Amino acid sequence: MSEDLERTVAGTHNVAIDSDALTLKQEMHLAVQSYNQKSKESNLRLLRDCVNAISTLNLTEQEKLNRIAQILFRSEDWGQNEDFSNQPESAPKQVGDYGWPPERLEQVLGLPQLQRNCYRLPYSEKFSTMLVEEMIKVVFKGREEHKVVVPQELIAFFGFVSGVLSLDYDRRGLCPFEAPIKEVVSKASRDHLVCDDGCLFNLVHEDVEQETLVREQMREILDGRNKAPKATVKNFNDTWADLFEMDVLSRLDVLGGFQFGWSIGICKYEPVEWWHSYYLFCRHKADQDNADDTKKTQDDKDEAEWAWRVVIHLESDFDDGIVHPTRIFDSIFEFLNWYGDWYNRLDLEDFLEKLVEDYEFGE
Repeated sequence: MSEDLERTVAGTHNVAIDSDALTLKQEMHLAVQSYNQKSKESNLRLLRDCVNAISTLNLTEQEKLNRIAQILFRSEDWGQNEDFSNQPESAPKQVGDYGWPPERLEQVLGLPQLQRNCYRLPYSEKFSTMLVEEMIKVVFKGREEHKVVVPQELIAFFGFVSGVLSLDYDRRGLCPFEAPIKEVVSKASRDHLVCDDGCLFNLVHEDVEQETLVREQMREILDGRNKAPKATVKNFNDTWADLFEMDVLSRLDVLGGFQFGWSIGICKYEPVEWWHSYYLFCRHKADQDNADDTKKTQDDKDEAEWAWRVVIHLESDFDDGIVHPTRIFDSIFEFLNWYGDWYNRLDLEDFLEKLVEDYEFGE
């Protein structure tokens, strides 16, 4: 533990540990495996439905293959960990460009990318611990009225994956949930980490501070927007602060936390905008209609307690697709169970209707 963190912990009332480390690791390992299997099954089930729907159309085999390519060829990743956003001219244009050209529609289900893992590579235990220490230091620094709660589940999570992501076959742009550090903290640096390596330590600290969400920063953004001329067009921070306050802060008291991911849905003509994922130290707002604490159940009291929670937030009022505008999960375990099971939340009938009608999914 770093000296700065030790001082932070020493200045608080106590330190709460989430769970026995070994048991927690075992549970997290099973949760990540289950999540990854659910994600693969969701991907395959959707592609199988698409293949079945397209197979009934009066099209040539190549036209059917090109129609399914509207699902497989996304704006990023393209199934082979390649990002064509800066070189769109080199992006694949039809299924054969994958390098494994299927000759018949049903062969699409054998595409190797359908077996891809839906997560980022894990960190070493040493790096995971240092990263979470930095996160704790930033959130609790100068807040001695709160006990320091070490998110042991997050250390365990980073030990198996550094993040989870959607391959986005459903086109909704569900955001990833991954560590709040930039790519500049290279894998090689992490693998050879020495905890007293000042350069890497400072680099991680800077990344964590940049991704920190605390009420003071939220308020600065909101104040800055309110003082701006009315003719000023909203930028990303304006929109984020507005929706974050309206959807998240209306339901939670937030001491601090981190943005763990963002993305944008790319279905045309759908009211899907920016998605965000957060890891927040927060509590549910007390029920204003029940002022008599003696009538509250233990569950009511537990709900009002401060804890680390996963929050998925969609900047849109579109609530009949893959997710409602804001989802709050009391643990990473609960979030993983939900995140990989997106197929059962998809409006499949609407999705397939647009596909069959040659709806253009991308730009």
